[in-house]
Amino acid sequence: MEHFTIHIFGYGETQINGDEFSVKVSTDSLTTVKPLVDAVWADKPADVNSQQDFHVINIFNYNEIRYIANEDFTLEVNPALKVLIDNLITELKNALNALPPVVQPNVATPPVQENVVEPPPPNMDEPTLII
Repeated sequence: MEHFTIHIFGYGETQINGDEFSVKVSTDSLTTVKPLVDAVWADKPADVNSQQDFHVINIFNYNEIRYIANEDFTLEVNPALKVLIDNLITELKNALNALPPVVQPNVATPPVQENVVEPPPPNMDEPTLII
């Protein structure tokens, strides 16, 4: 997937919006989130002194990661983080595929009439006999 945004919300949900699919699931159901969050935290700038708790982590394509917390920081995606992001995308796609299908409401369609021949319009040039 080339174009996507992933949101890992601190309240417990993870969402992806991308050019191939979109889904939001409980973070607890995903095994690949914690390794990614831990790796992002490990790569934080040295001057960040806040706790690891976060409001949201936003991942924009394979370009950058924004860690939004008491003290925010932004990272460029490195090869190790890209692997972890790919793992999360795969798990999110699997979560989407595991969801039950969406049932559309039963909408009645009008019956199809085949071989219906309309009577020709009356010929106004011919006299009509009225009795």
